[in-house]
Amino acid sequence: MNLERTSKVIAGPFIFLQFFPSWAIAYVVIFLISSTFAPPAIAQYVHKAPIILPAYTLRELSGYPINTYRVFRSVQGKAEAIPFQIDEMTRYEDFVLDQGASPNMHEGDGVFDNADELSFMGEDVGDIAPITSWIGPAPDLSYELKAEHPSGKKGAIYVGIWFSRAPPLSNKSYVSFNLPQAKISTSRYAYYFDPKNYLVVKGIDVLNDGKPRRLVETSSFFLKADLKYFLTFLVNQSSIVSKLEAYKVGPIRSIVRVSFSYVLLRLNFEMGMYTEVSFFANSVILPAIMYNPLDGAKSLNKGSGFYYGFALNENPASLNVKSTLPTYKEPTSSSFFSGKNIVEHSYSVTTSSKDWFMQMEIEPSSKMISKGYGPSLYLENASPDEIAKRPLNKALPLGKSPVNLAINFDLSEFSEGEHRVGFRLYFENQVTPELLESYSTLSLWRYNVKRR
Repeated sequence: MNLERTSKVIAGPFIFLQFFPSWAIAYVVIFLISSTFAPPAIAQYVHKAPIILPAYTLRELSGYPINTYRVFRSVQGKAEAIPFQIDEMTRYEDFVLDQGASPNMHEGDGVFDNADELSFMGEDVGDIAPITSWIGPAPDLSYELKAEHPSGKKGAIYVGIWFSRAPPLSNKSYVSFNLPQAKISTSRYAYYFDPKNYLVVKGIDVLNDGKPRRLVETSSFFLKADLKYFLTFLVNQSSIVSKLEAYKVGPIRSIVRVSFSYVLLRLNFEMGMYTEVSFFANSVILPAIMYNPLDGAKSLNKGSGFYYGFALNENPASLNVKSTLPTYKEPTSSSFFSGKNIVEHSYSVTTSSKDWFMQMEIEPSSKMISKGYGPSLYLENASPDEIAKRPLNKALPLGKSPVNLAINFDLSEFSEGEHRVGFRLYFENQVTPELLESYSTLSLWRYNVKRR
């Protein structure tokens, strides 16, 4: 990310968290509807999640112009084009985006190298069977990219490089972005946000047998900074002004860059804050940077915190929730930071009903791990009707705000400086032991390349 931009902060005693707009966009509930998805006509796929591989992990096949690459799976040795995407990164590791008010195409060199990313869907991976029959002329260079899992499951895609007369790309696309309608959609879901405030979710529907089903009504953001011997700031989504700077729509993912500003005491402070989020067919993946200019333990009272949550259209009490996150506990004036705790390198939360599940993975920053603090999970036994009665335009704590599921951070434990946190969301409409096991072991997959 652009550290020059993220280092700009509000003057005065405000906790600048670049994290929260990322959650605002990224905490999108996208459910994969299998009734509208035709499995690929191959013996197996490795898994259903997106696969994203930086160029520096694929040195054997990197270093060539982006337009020379094509990707295939093998069907009994015959090449079948699959959708893929190469996204360039700038020297600050921002995405190179070609549309919107502030595109930055001039920052790309047109070559797949360094931190540039190759992405494709795991469900498009085919059998390990070297291609003997290509579409048109054989490539000038060809590579086998193999995926292997400790369980023995494996598959491969085949990458060809043509310096002239490259074959046509796959015409299949998984995701689209309609700017006038402020809508991100696939054949499986529709996500609506407010174009005047990208922090707000206006509704999320899934298509069930072609009919939309409302799953999420609204989202809410809340931050309380209770400074010792000073003021207390309460902030919610109504205090945030957003602007879509640039975006890109590809066959595998849509990427959006949004900048945010905060209104304090009727003054508009430009915080130099922005985020980039990738939307996939069945998941959302994003980097998140939290910058805290204060030492929370020294500067903030207990009760200072941040959460982002949403109003599920189902009571969480009726769902099956499994989490490795600690349960949220309401802070009290007598509670104190208890010292360093054991913080895992990765947490997960799986929420499921009889016919869908959502899995969220959170990777704390190295500072959070070393200092011994992490996020907590808030669930409220509240019906959609009860949640809908609570006001959206007021900054309210958990239990009073219109959310029944949220991720909370205790800001009084945050150390000063930048925190890089990773977030991944996966969604499916099936609940089987095999599928749950597949998603719980995604990190065990290994990818390697060899020239054919």
